[in-house]
Amino acid sequence: MMGKSYLFVALVFLLMIYSTKSASSMLKCKKNDQEALKMIKNSFSKDPMNRLSSWVGDDCCRWLGVKCDNVTSNVIKLNLRQNPSYNDVCLSESSMVSSGLSPAFLELKFLRYLNLAGNKFNGSQIPEFIGSMTHLRHLDLSRAGFAGLVPPQLGNLTHLKFLDFHVPFQCIALGGLYAQSLGWASGLSKLRFLDMGSCIMSEAHDTFQVLASLPSLSLISLAACQLPKTHLSEALRDYTSAAYFQNLQHLDLSFNNLDGPIPSIFKNMVSLKRLILGYNGFNGSIPLWLRNLTDLQVLKMRSNNISLVEGGLWEIMGNPCTFKYLDLSDNAIVQGGILDPSLNSSICASYDIEYLNLHNNKLDGSLPSLLGQLTNLQYLDLSKNGFQGEIPASLEKLSALRYLDLSLNNLSGLIPNFVEHFPKIEHIDISSNSMTGTLSGIGNLSKLSYLDVSFNDLSLTLSFNRGPSFILEVFRAHSCEVNTVFPPWLMNQTRIQQLDLSYTGIYGELPAWLWNISRFQTLQLSGNQLTGSLPRHIVCDGCNMWLLDLHNNSLTGSIPHWLSHLETINVIILSANKLSGAIFQGENASSLLTGNNVLNVLDLDDNMLSGEIPLGDVYPYAFLKILSLRGNNFTGPISSQLCQFRSLRILELAQNHLTGQIPRCLGSVQFDSDTGDLISQSGIEIAEIIKGITEVFGGTRGTHSLIDLSSNHLVGTIPEELTNISKLEGLNLSNNHLTGSIPAQIGDLKMLESLDLSNNQLSGVIPQSLSAIPWIVSLNLSNNNFHGPIPTGNQLQTLIDPFIYAGNPGLCGLPLPDKCRNVPPSTKEDEDENDKHGNENIWLYTVVMLGVGTGFWVVVGTLVIKKNWRDAYFRFVEETAVKIYQQLKSGMNGLKRRL
Repeated sequence: MMGKSYLFVALVFLLMIYSTKSASSMLKCKKNDQEALKMIKNSFSKDPMNRLSSWVGDDCCRWLGVKCDNVTSNVIKLNLRQNPSYNDVCLSESSMVSSGLSPAFLELKFLRYLNLAGNKFNGSQIPEFIGSMTHLRHLDLSRAGFAGLVPPQLGNLTHLKFLDFHVPFQCIALGGLYAQSLGWASGLSKLRFLDMGSCIMSEAHDTFQVLASLPSLSLISLAACQLPKTHLSEALRDYTSAAYFQNLQHLDLSFNNLDGPIPSIFKNMVSLKRLILGYNGFNGSIPLWLRNLTDLQVLKMRSNNISLVEGGLWEIMGNPCTFKYLDLSDNAIVQGGILDPSLNSSICASYDIEYLNLHNNKLDGSLPSLLGQLTNLQYLDLSKNGFQGEIPASLEKLSALRYLDLSLNNLSGLIPNFVEHFPKIEHIDISSNSMTGTLSGIGNLSKLSYLDVSFNDLSLTLSFNRGPSFILEVFRAHSCEVNTVFPPWLMNQTRIQQLDLSYTGIYGELPAWLWNISRFQTLQLSGNQLTGSLPRHIVCDGCNMWLLDLHNNSLTGSIPHWLSHLETINVIILSANKLSGAIFQGENASSLLTGNNVLNVLDLDDNMLSGEIPLGDVYPYAFLKILSLRGNNFTGPISSQLCQFRSLRILELAQNHLTGQIPRCLGSVQFDSDTGDLISQSGIEIAEIIKGITEVFGGTRGTHSLIDLSSNHLVGTIPEELTNISKLEGLNLSNNHLTGSIPAQIGDLKMLESLDLSNNQLSGVIPQSLSAIPWIVSLNLSNNNFHGPIPTGNQLQTLIDPFIYAGNPGLCGLPLPDKCRNVPPSTKEDEDENDKHGNENIWLYTVVMLGVGTGFWVVVGTLVIKKNWRDAYFRFVEETAVKIYQQLKSGMNGLKRRL
């Protein structure tokens, strides 16, 4: 009987579903909704993917992206979201384009769900009328190119549960929304999801007050919102009760101006699963109470000023044991025992953590064997610290590992054999340590795509009977030992994009297959014994190479013209070889940079190149930063076309046979020093002669700004315009035939560290303004015709080597032994001293005159006022005069008697 009852209920249920579906299939969308949707379709000027092509016919409920209510047939959902492609997060070519949100949306009076994410509204404002769509529960306008003020009318959408108009911070060019206040959101009591990423909120001082009043919030994302710079603890001080934020699961405040300690209010967010505070100014410690957030799975604190982790990492990772993601990279953590065992280091039978990043801190000590307990770990980055000792054998237990970076530490010992037992490993970087031994058994790592073992004492004996099972995209072994001909197994690495075998001892001719350069982005083979010549033609189908470095080899022949036609090439370094002939020989080689407009570095030093420097039309090539042609046989004048390179930092044309005058227009080039762009980021090194010695710059050291035209046959004067290059750090014009005097404004080069004008025919006095250069540490004015006193003062006082001024018979004064016979023109210091003494004399005369005047009036004034004093004074004078007279008369009578 019971079975029949259940069967009857089931039949009734199925009939209800069938009848509902039948009814819904018979319903058609309302005519008003259909007309509104047609107007919305027409408001889009572009629909590259024809997403709205289905919007035809009478039944709009069947149109793509449209959903109607099963009972009323009203349109309740409109989803036109455009998902970004992997390579085009910001602007998808498949996005629909509109000049603004159509008022026709208002006609969809029962719309609950609206998603326009990823389309292009070309900087239009979010219209105020959107606040009248009061049935909305879900509104997604993210990555849609809206700009301007966030309309406060959004506060009328009291049923709203989901609100998203974020723009990824790397895509801020899509639009610029801003909010002067968040007060409009205070009535959205049902709101659960709020993402306003990249919306400028620098004037919204009520942000946290409003957020604390929204009890249903489970996600808050205010990344890159330029929140007012404040201690977050102060902003939240009135909301420390456990009643606030109790449902919050996701909090993202990254990329803001927040500072101070991590607020204690976070410990009340008992439901929190993801806490993202990266790229702020938080300081102090990761508090121990964080372990009480037992639901926490993700903590991102990258790029702050954290210096301590209370209790060590195991306190975070061990409570809960389900913790999955920890990023403390780019902080200032100095705690040596951060990875040492703690009370919680063994409470978990296993750990769920999958991501651990401690890159770029100040950690030291040895790597603990406890790391082997993190058996679910997929990403481990301990690079750029001070870890020492050997890599612990317990790491072989990390069978899930996909990413391993231990670079830039002080690790030593043999490279562990267990590396070959990471079946899922994709990325291995152990560069810049002191590892020893042989790297050989990695052929079975089938998923390996990135391998960097550079700057170790490793020997690479990679040979494969059947070839390696991996397909590398990046392989770097700089300064390791290979000592063979070019490794043949690399020929089959068809996906390789970055290859660095510099200073590995490889020798012989470069193989022909190497010049199928379509595969390469960077090719670095410097410091070897490679011979042969560069090919006259290459296979270049879709070339995207941006770095070619073959310097310090024994390559011969000419530089082929195809190098000037690589449209993506940023860096070309072929210095210290035996290349000859004109630059870029071959057809269509009339210009140095024909077809290239992104070149940053061209270094052809120390070859046997000849002819004039073929600049051609260089106007489009404003990105060139380093042009180094030192030590060749170039002839002819220095073309004024060089002045079109507005971004130059280094101009090295020394040790050639150049003639003519120095172009005056060089003074219009800024010669700014490296500030951390491609040159330093790429790790390339450039040899510069500055301060009289050869130094290697680049890599993490950046570059100096320098003009070196020394050892040529240049004539004429030193252009005064060169003193306009305020950021120039090195100037070398030595060993030429320059005449005239040093420009009087030489002191305007405030950043100058090195100045060499030796071995010319310069004359006149050395300008006193030279002493105004505060940073100059290397100076050479020898072997010219200067005369007069050597300037003194400031930094020049430290340059006491007489050789600086040798070979100038007319010079005198320190540090030369010849003293100046004539009194040198007074310096400003002398004038100041004279003024000082003059002022002292004036005060002396004034005091004396005041004393005399005071004494006179004390005596005379008293005689005028006091009659009895006056009578006594004159009586005294009269009696004294009588006595003197009598003495004189008596003396005269005695004289007469003797006569």
